[in-house]
Amino acid sequence: MKWIAAFLYLFMKLLVLISYRIFYSRITIINQEGLHFKAPGILVSNHPSTLMDPLNVGLQCPRRVAFLANAGLFKNPTVAAFLNIYCIPIERPKDVNGRRINNVDNFVRADEHLANKGLIYVAAEGTSVVERRLRKLKTGTARIALSADSKKEFSLGIQVLPVGLIYESPLEFRKSLIIHVGKPIYTKNYAAAYQENPFHAAKKLTSDLQSGLQDLLYHTETEEQDQLLSYAQILIQNEQPLKDIPHFHRSKKILENMLNLDEQSFQQLFQQARDYFDLLKRNNLTDRSLATFTRSSNIFLRILLLLPGIPVFLYGWLNNLPAFGIPGLLARRLKIYPGYKPAVMTLAGLIFLPLFYYIQTKLVSHFLDAPYAGWIYFLSLLPMGWLAWKYKSAVQRLFQDWRAINFKKKASDQFATLIEKRKVIVNLISKKL
Repeated sequence: MKWIAAFLYLFMKLLVLISYRIFYSRITIINQEGLHFKAPGILVSNHPSTLMDPLNVGLQCPRRVAFLANAGLFKNPTVAAFLNIYCIPIERPKDVNGRRINNVDNFVRADEHLANKGLIYVAAEGTSVVERRLRKLKTGTARIALSADSKKEFSLGIQVLPVGLIYESPLEFRKSLIIHVGKPIYTKNYAAAYQENPFHAAKKLTSDLQSGLQDLLYHTETEEQDQLLSYAQILIQNEQPLKDIPHFHRSKKILENMLNLDEQSFQQLFQQARDYFDLLKRNNLTDRSLATFTRSSNIFLRILLLLPGIPVFLYGWLNNLPAFGIPGLLARRLKIYPGYKPAVMTLAGLIFLPLFYYIQTKLVSHFLDAPYAGWIYFLSLLPMGWLAWKYKSAVQRLFQDWRAINFKKKASDQFATLIEKRKVIVNLISKKL
């Protein structure tokens, strides 16, 4: 049974790897070597994207991971039989219909797993909310880690490892993701405190974990701070583009300086940035078009260069439409919490992509009486789909720039005002942030 479970885990990991390579435009990892350790441990991440979060962490870990999962997922006996192989259920108030929560047996399972040098993933915030800031962590992670190690007189060497997930946009297809692996927290350092007062030791470990995880993320304290950070990231990245990791570190520095602003300076900068982006939205413009306006290439030359790509786009788009369009349609139409939409798209993609690729390949093989026609067609689908996506993005940028050119012709004074507003805000961000 164990080898079957191990094989299924590796098989599912391969499926997730393939699907995530398609779903995300880029996955970048900071301090990946931090995931390569042999001691028992608990991986802890922020939780903005429901089922995508544990899989994103587990995918990068070379060892097999057991996942703490909501007990509500185990209500169906068939599903529970499968989940119990890889997951440990944890009850929440919404899972127990008013009765008292009882996680004693589940904590025992976690203790045994760690005692056997296992690895567990926990979303310590408890619930998933689509936001960048880290919410207050529950103490369950610390209690599990300390309980397991205390039963072996703190000889297990358990590590609690914070992992930050920084999504460019957690709900959107073909956006980037940074996985930021932090420094481990060792439960043995809390042994004396645990023997004196287990409750206070768990609170202290949780507080240290909260700080460690916040350092890996964009952790803002208010909605206004988060919005101003977003404005600043867009403006500075369009002004001085950087790759993902340097852009992340620059944004962290911007956030640090933002949090040191006095209230008046913050509100002035926030109001100026919001007014600028509101003007862009009302005029159907983008900041990128304004940032590159003076150095963008001739619009008509770009149109001429894109024209030969129309057949490639149509081939890639039409032949990938069923495989990718149906998962996207399902995610939009289903009345579910938005955070589940990426998971729905990914799961549906695992079903529909091989199904439609198979059907389409069979049809081509049937109607084209040529050697290897089916294989050639099949091997072209994903690359041509990628080219179609890139072509679509290029056309969208072209239309954005076209709108900026027309806006300048029709309302040159307003356009000049927007350019000046942008220049002022970028200078303020550069000086203050």
